[in-house]
Amino acid sequence: LTSRDANDPTRSLSVTKCRFCAYIGDCPSRVKAHERTHTGERPFQCKLCPYSASAKYNLKVHLRTHTGEKPYKCKYCDFSTAVSSSLLVHERQHTSVKPFQCHFCNYVSANSSDVKRHEVTHTGEKVYRCELCDFSAARKHSVRRHMLSKHMGAAAEK
Repeated sequence: LTSRDANDPTRSLSVTKCRFCAYIGDCPSRVKAHERTHTGERPFQCKLCPYSASAKYNLKVHLRTHTGEKPYKCKYCDFSTAVSSSLLVHERQHTSVKPFQCHFCNYVSANSSDVKRHEVTHTGEKVYRCELCDFSAARKHSVRRHMLSKHMGAAAEK
């Protein structure tokens, strides 16, 4: 028996690793959603436009573009946004807090995704792969550009 209490030090933890990179998660469904960033799979379709998303939450945020809802308000100015993480990054501009640092150099940022994108300049890791051939790249947009130019757009819009 395993405890479900997060504060119980005797509970057993299971982790799942991404098939494409070093990402590890404690919830298989989150890892599956993460893996879609590599495969380009976007199973969540907007009913109001052609947009599709790799995660249900991303579709929920997208729907706010149709409603205009911006529930997250800055406590320092009149900025508001549909995305909670955008508010966190925005508010760091007021405080100059840059909590994310590159593991290889002194680069710091207010945004963790900026650091991840920067770190591939050190590692050369190519975690995004073309579904139709052996091409791989460090950035997702490079694979989309490759698909548009080499495969005449097939699946590039996914």
